[in-house]
Amino acid sequence: MNPVLDPSGGYVRVAGVVLGGAGAGSNQNHPVGAVRCKMGYETGVTCGQITASAVAVVLSGWTYLDLVQFESPDYAVLSYEGDSGAPVTTDTVWNSTAGYYDVNAAGVEVGGETRSNPDGTTRPCVMPSDSTCRSWYMAIDRINDFEGVRVYVVGGTATP
Repeated sequence: MNPVLDPSGGYVRVAGVVLGGAGAGSNQNHPVGAVRCKMGYETGVTCGQITASAVAVVLSGWTYLDLVQFESPDYAVLSYEGDSGAPVTTDTVWNSTAGYYDVNAAGVEVGGETRSNPDGTTRPCVMPSDSTCRSWYMAIDRINDFEGVRVYVVGGTATP
């Protein structure tokens, strides 16, 4: 799932939000097979497909409920330390009228799988040698269940 971004540059604009359908054990608007892209500080723009819509994940001793899981065989490292909090969007779509890539806001990156080195330190999960490397995000509509979110989009705002 490589994003269709032009390597010579270009802008991505948030044109909308993946709306509604969240709730405990739900995330129905984040279906298995849908493409999601993460724009992280450490690993840049990486994309994958949703493989589970609502999972419980333990990261750094904390249990997170109802996260959306995505993974991709296309990236050596899908996500790593420093990507937490990154925006997660739908796949990029070129808008020739506007001259931008359009996306819809989908959520916020929580974390990705790591592996242990022989000395006990952690390293990123690397494809294909580590088999499956998963990453997780909190769905934006689920975030709105706890804290009202207003996403500024072209031509106004959208509240999930």
